[in-house]
Amino acid sequence: SPGPVERAATPPKITPVTKQPVATSFTISQNQTQTSPAQDNSPDDDITELIHVGSQSQKRQKAAAAETVTFSERENAWSAPTRTNNRETLHKARDQNSFTIDLSDVPPQPPIPKSAENAKDGSSKYAGVSFHKKSKKWIARINIDGKSRHIGTYDDEEEAAADYARAVFQYKGEEELDKARTQIDLSDVPTQPPIPKSAGRIKEGASKYVGVSFHKMSNKWIAQISIDKKIRHIGSYDVEEEAAVEYARAVFKYKGEEELDKARTQKNKNLFVIDLSDVPPQQPIPKEGLIKEGSSKYVGVCFEKKSKKWIAQISIDGKIHRIGSYDVEEEAAMDYARAVFKYRSEEKLKNARAIKNLFVIDLSDVPPQRPIPKEGIINEGASKYAGVSFHKKSNKWVAGIRTDGKRRHIGSYDVEEDAAVEYARAVFKYKGEEELDRARAIKNLFVIDLSDVPPQRPIPKSAGLIKEGASKYAGVSFNKQSNKWMAQIRIDGKRRHIGSYDVEEEAAVDYARAVFKYKNGEKLERSRQTPKRKRQSINEEGEIVNECDMSKRHKESLKT
Repeated sequence: SPGPVERAATPPKITPVTKQPVATSFTISQNQTQTSPAQDNSPDDDITELIHVGSQSQKRQKAAAAETVTFSERENAWSAPTRTNNRETLHKARDQNSFTIDLSDVPPQPPIPKSAENAKDGSSKYAGVSFHKKSKKWIARINIDGKSRHIGTYDDEEEAAADYARAVFQYKGEEELDKARTQIDLSDVPTQPPIPKSAGRIKEGASKYVGVSFHKMSNKWIAQISIDKKIRHIGSYDVEEEAAVEYARAVFKYKGEEELDKARTQKNKNLFVIDLSDVPPQQPIPKEGLIKEGSSKYVGVCFEKKSKKWIAQISIDGKIHRIGSYDVEEEAAMDYARAVFKYRSEEKLKNARAIKNLFVIDLSDVPPQRPIPKEGIINEGASKYAGVSFHKKSNKWVAGIRTDGKRRHIGSYDVEEDAAVEYARAVFKYKGEEELDRARAIKNLFVIDLSDVPPQRPIPKSAGLIKEGASKYAGVSFNKQSNKWMAQIRIDGKRRHIGSYDVEEEAAVDYARAVFKYKNGEKLERSRQTPKRKRQSINEEGEIVNECDMSKRHKESLKT
């Protein structure tokens, strides 16, 4: 048999034999001899050791050899690390911290909502629930004996909150659950009107009702009440008014009707509930005069930029009270008129109209009337009809009439002619047909109607010098402001406007037609037969070239 293994300067080589069925590991020391259990002793003394590894894959053999056998340079020997069995220690550690949550025999429990103050951005709105970003799930945990215990992981936040409530019921008792929740039950409480805040300035984003706040994370209105110096959660609502009603019901139940009445009658709250359920519809009260951009054209109505709604408010006993919020401006104005009718009486409503000189234009019973055109030069951007002006901000034509020395608004229109027709109808109704005719006479208005006149040849100007930019046709001029050709005719010593044209020849043709109609055909022919002056040129000797039928005095002036 081979002798003991001598110390070597370098680690001996290990040759694993994979075909042997027996797997063993050896610790080689100085005083040990090693023999192969599966083979006879080898007579070769140079073979220092063989480690037979069982039928494992090569990778697992290398890994196992690397893990189980190590070479110590100090002892100059191979050794296998002593493996201590840590299972007992692990089980002991687990037993010390082990706590299994068993909710199989616990009835369902409603979640315990957090207060709006404790609900931080990104956290759950329920107690005992948190969100795990990596798993993107909701985790429920409960604190028992000063240690946090895991209840479960859930896809739904409400399920996690419900299981947390069950765990509290199981391990802390029903009394503790009720104490944590302080559940608000309003099933037996009648409906109560909301308690609006004082009429003072309300901060942006705040509620206009007492006990209600807006929760940005859930995008809902939250109602809360203070009981025993602790804030209790009533509920979350999509509508602000619903949250306010529930708060009023909670005050009625948990603080008594007297406390509710006391809250309403506090001087610093200026509370007043507007009730228009028994008020018949009333016509809106329009404003008068210049209306600023973005403001309402009705009295008692303003636009709220944040909510993008129209707000109706009324002043009662020197204090402003809110009537409501509306999508349509006219609805807000109608409710304001109804509030005036109820809280200030019908007589005061009429007085308000009289004090403000309000006037409602009603043209439903007026027949159509021809527009009243203006006369003379019309400024750029102005209307060519009386009673009509262009409003740049609204980009519409506005019709207004003056009655009792005050200007009244008729309406806004997309088409200029529509506004002019409505103005004529308003004059017919509120000033009478005689006044309409007199207005035409005072303003020397004259309507040019060429619908029954056949086309006529233009009347060219005389052959004299034509100024730069002037028309070569009679009765036609160029308007620089409108950048158009204007045709005008003089009738009864007054200049009448025929029309504006893009083409010079069209203006000249209509002028000829107007002459044909209003100055008869003979005058038109006479104007055509009038001697025409031709353009003149003078040579170096001062002689006239291309002479025409002109007076001698004119010839001499040309020579000079």
